[in-house]
Amino acid sequence: MAEETRVPRVPPHSEEAEQSVLGSMMMDHDAVNAAVESLTPEDFYNVRHSEIFRAMVDLNREGRDIDLVTVKDRLQASGKLEAAGDMRYLTEIAAAVPSSYHIKNYIRIVRERALYRKYISLGNEILGSAYGMDPSIEDLSENVEKRVFGILQNRDTQDFVHIRDILV
Repeated sequence: MAEETRVPRVPPHSEEAEQSVLGSMMMDHDAVNAAVESLTPEDFYNVRHSEIFRAMVDLNREGRDIDLVTVKDRLQASGKLEAAGDMRYLTEIAAAVPSSYHIKNYIRIVRERALYRKYISLGNEILGSAYGMDPSIEDLSENVEKRVFGILQNRDTQDFVHIRDILV
């Protein structure tokens, strides 16, 4: 019997959409607000992008401007600049996006790919539990239901209004 050659599968992601979200955030404060309200660092597949986004979220939380220089400074101060791809990579991201006009589309793509990865992870956990027949089928079913509900509950926040907009 011939041995089947398996090519490892790469989890769903969009390098371009992730870069476009980050580049848009460097050029437009409205893009920052949209991204921060819709995404988490864990939604980014590329670890460098997670670090860059985390730095931007921190800057935004402190009320500081977000641009190439402030992001580089924050990453450098936290010792994450090298992990984020250095200044050259940050410059490439900033230059790659001609306009932040399509930020909502970029965010949607990043979020969808993150959801696919969450479902894949959950599916793998279910497979492991089911093959091991541990926990009981009732507990497994309840856990799967809770996890799927949790994923769905966090799926789309576009219908929510930020508290700041309500109070103003």
